[in-house]
Amino acid sequence: MNGQRVRAVMAKDLREIGANPMVVIPMTLVPAVICVVIPTVILVVALGAGAARGVHGLEQVEKLIVVYPVPAALTEPLHRMLYVILNYTFLPMFMIVPLMMASLISANAIVGEKERRTLETLLCTPLTNRELIVSKLLVSFLPAVTLSWAVFGAFFLVTNGVSLAMIHQWIVRSWIWLPSLLLLSPSVSMMALSLTLLVSLKARTFQSAQQVAALVVVPLVAVVLAQVTGAVILNALYVVLASLALFAAAAVLILRVLPRFTREAIVSTL
Repeated sequence: MNGQRVRAVMAKDLREIGANPMVVIPMTLVPAVICVVIPTVILVVALGAGAARGVHGLEQVEKLIVVYPVPAALTEPLHRMLYVILNYTFLPMFMIVPLMMASLISANAIVGEKERRTLETLLCTPLTNRELIVSKLLVSFLPAVTLSWAVFGAFFLVTNGVSLAMIHQWIVRSWIWLPSLLLLSPSVSMMALSLTLLVSLKARTFQSAQQVAALVVVPLVAVVLAQVTGAVILNALYVVLASLALFAAAAVLILRVLPRFTREAIVSTL
């Protein structure tokens, strides 16, 4: 496999992604709102309202405090509740970021080429089928994972900056973030990529590929709801096992995609 050709395709795709507002706007606005603005607003409002008003309406979350390893330094019930919300309840939301980014970029990388009528030219180059699929995978996987880490960095700095200023305590500091960012985020991205590639082989428009790929968000929303009801209690072991299962499922899908990713199959959908 020729690495120079793979890098050339990746560079071309990155330029096209940067020029497409349908990809750039969701990539920047949605993660910032979901993972930085909303948790910060929750933190500021809850701490500003005080314990009496802050706990009101969150009785279900309050019941979960006893099943999560909340630091002993957080003695106030409201502070302990916010720790559970920001470190555990919000964790699946951070998996939506790499999932959504990988789906958007992957759909644009394949179906976007069809719509721009540039895929025919690409198929006439000396690229092998394997080089083409690897370049499309990497150009989606690497930005998705990198962006998820960057968004967490912003979330970590902003929320802890607010909590340090208001209660003199770090509020986001659970060790579960480590396996989540290093294992779960990449595995979710890879799973989203494999599903989007399957869809993109047949889809003729970017919107149709994006809509079908968006369905993979549903399981993560279900995890959030299950957490709030107490049906699922997240811990590092579950995160690692889920990551390994997703990596295995993604590998199976990619191995099924690769043989089908031929010039003849793509041309038939143009």
